[in-house]
Amino acid sequence: DPMTTSGVRENGLIKISGVKSYVINCTVADFTAVAGTMENKPAIFIVGKGAKGLIPEKPLVTMGYDGLLVSGLTLHECRINEGDVLGPFKDKSTFDKLKMWENQIIIGGSLGMMKASFESAKSYAKTHRSGGKPIIAYQEVAFKLAEMLTLFQTSQLFAYRAAWAAEAESRESEVLTCCAKVFCTEAAEKVSGSALQILSGEGYISGNAAERAYRCAKYGQIAGTSTEISRVKIGDAAIGA
Repeated sequence: DPMTTSGVRENGLIKISGVKSYVINCTVADFTAVAGTMENKPAIFIVGKGAKGLIPEKPLVTMGYDGLLVSGLTLHECRINEGDVLGPFKDKSTFDKLKMWENQIIIGGSLGMMKASFESAKSYAKTHRSGGKPIIAYQEVAFKLAEMLTLFQTSQLFAYRAAWAAEAESRESEVLTCCAKVFCTEAAEKVSGSALQILSGEGYISGNAAERAYRCAKYGQIAGTSTEISRVKIGDAAIGA
C-alpha cells in the first residue's frame, strides 16, 4: 500500500519513512514526488536527489519501455522542509485526479504504439511480395490491416472524449477514463500483435516498431489503474454504486 509511507513533523522538518516497490526514474531525477500520509491525511512529499535517507535501488530490467528506469525506493527517516510538502489534503480527491491524469498519459502512449505498429505493417504489406504480388493483395492481410485501423481510430475517439471530460471536470470523467484505458491499452496489444503477424520474421527482430510496441503494450494494462481495477470501477458506475 503506497499510503503506508508517512511523514511526521520533527524539529521544524518533515521526517519521512516508507518503502516503494516501483518508482520511475528516481535514480536520475532531480526530485521525486512520494505519495503518503501526514497527520493521517493524504500528502505528497517532494524529495531532492541525494537527500539523506533517500535510498534508490538498482534499476530493474523490464520487458518494455526501455527509456524508463524503474526501481525500488526506500525512505529511511528522510528529512525535507515543510515547504516541500503538498498537503496534507482533506481527502483522496487530489490523488484520484492525479491518477486519472496518469491514466490519460498511458492512454496517449497506447495510441502512439498503435499508430507505429499500423504504419510499419502497412508499409511492409505494400512492399513485401509473395506469390508474385504484394501481400496486401491477399484478403487475410487486408482484413487484418482493416481491423487494426478500426481499433486505432476508435481508440483515438475514445481517448479524446475521455480527455475532454477530464478537462471539463465532468462527473463522468473518471469512469470514461477507465473505459478508455481498458479499451485503448488492450487494443494496443491486439494491434501490435497483428502487426507482428503481418511483418512475420522481420517483426520478430528486436528494434522493429511493432516488436517494441508489443513489449510495451502490457505496461499500459498494469500501470496506473490496472484494467482489472478499471473494470471494477466501470461496473460500480454502471449499477450506480
